[in-house]
Amino acid sequence: DSVFMRMTASYLKPIEACRFIKANKISGRVFNYWTEGGAVALGQEPDPQTGQIPLKLFMDGRAQAAYNHDKFKLWQSIFSGGPTAQQLMIRKKDFSFKDYEEIGQWINEQLENYQVWVVLMPSSQQDSIFMKALAITENWKTVYLDNIQQMLVNCETPQGEKLISLILQDQASFPNEYTKNMTLARVITENKRTDHYNELYSLVKTEFDIF
Repeated sequence: DSVFMRMTASYLKPIEACRFIKANKISGRVFNYWTEGGAVALGQEPDPQTGQIPLKLFMDGRAQAAYNHDKFKLWQSIFSGGPTAQQLMIRKKDFSFKDYEEIGQWINEQLENYQVWVVLMPSSQQDSIFMKALAITENWKTVYLDNIQQMLVNCETPQGEKLISLILQDQASFPNEYTKNMTLARVITENKRTDHYNELYSLVKTEFDIF
């Protein structure tokens, strides 16, 4: 609520998402929105010996100032959906469900090639080609959700499978009850966990009351 936070729009940064990352000791590699990379790095606990952060960024806001240009182009290519999306945009065609499926599979292959098992994106990008395609890609599921950030994991990886299991068993740590309820409701529905369906009303009602 401070003047600084408002004037710098810092309240839109993944502050609570980083608390989730730290509390659950998430490590590996994340495909993040490049302008938020610095905040994602700052919000982690670096190794006291090496200074390395546990969850490595794909790209940060320094872009071409710190990365070779081909790396920035690589980030752009993956985020924009690759060749299928590019061809559809050139022809000014609307994207069909099948197109998004194809784009999602291509994105999934790219992320796997670079050992990425986590995706963190601001809610402002929910309507992007990237997020729409991953939303219907079967092996990418939500593990964290708040009003400004969404985190997905590849649930076919051991780390992703374990994190989803911990959330469903109420063993994952969340910044607050609001994010916990919001996330758990999404995890139950996305993973079609019918054994948890009786919890949904209570979760959503509490979430709404807190909001």
